[in-house]
Amino acid sequence: MLRTEATEDWEKLKEAAGFLKDAGFYGMKLSLVLGTGLGGLADEVEDAVIIDTDEIPGYPSSSVEGHYGRIVMGTLSGLKVLVFQGRVHYYEGHSPLMVCAPVIISSFLGLQSVLLTNAAGAVRDDFKPGDLMLIDDTVNLSYMNPLLGTVSAEVRGGALSFDSIAYPLYVTAALEAALEEGVTLHRGILGMTAGPTYETPAEVQMLSYAGADAASMSTIPEIIMAKRLGLKVLTVSCLTNMATGISPNPLTHREVQIVAGMVSDKFRAFMKNVVGKIRELHQW
Repeated sequence: MLRTEATEDWEKLKEAAGFLKDAGFYGMKLSLVLGTGLGGLADEVEDAVIIDTDEIPGYPSSSVEGHYGRIVMGTLSGLKVLVFQGRVHYYEGHSPLMVCAPVIISSFLGLQSVLLTNAAGAVRDDFKPGDLMLIDDTVNLSYMNPLLGTVSAEVRGGALSFDSIAYPLYVTAALEAALEEGVTLHRGILGMTAGPTYETPAEVQMLSYAGADAASMSTIPEIIMAKRLGLKVLTVSCLTNMATGISPNPLTHREVQIVAGMVSDKFRAFMKNVVGKIRELHQW
């Protein structure tokens, strides 16, 4: 991405954040980004104020089914939160910086933490659709980095260390929440390809050789940006399918949505528990 393009995108997102602030979106501590088929968690937000992203100047529009394109402010588990009901993807033609819109806007609005979620395909054959996976590390085979070309002072700097992808105390909170809710929560490595096509069997094998436990087309750029902006991060994947070559059937976007819908109740309960524990942790 050219430096001028990055600067322009940064200013657009700053404008979007200003629009939200003027619309009364302030006072939140934590944001949640909901992936494919997982947007139903936003329905749990109390006293919700909702705005369509199409109404926000400078905000990128999503064209992917299962991503609502709404931002919700309200209370979840006793904490005032900002929920991005859907995300945009690199394969939709958005720049790497725009892909990180929820994270960047969260930072502009003064939030301290972000919980990222996505739908992913299981690369390990001992994982199964419907399981959840806590992201400990990443393998970025999309080779897309949102910091490339960015000249804004907020993200300018030297090499960024990834000794810890997830905020350790949030990991503890998630493991405790999974135990209390009776959900299967693996810990693993998330791999990413650019999409929009699903990975080929050979690419899945390459991801496996690289150490990835699940494959996605999103989220890793958001982790990179959140780390650069100093936000505390926790990332959870909903494993909605077995990756190509492991699954006996051809993969479809519809299958991803169906499985995400099937696990919606336990996903909602788990995430609400995690948010509650984070609120208690910080005494917010």
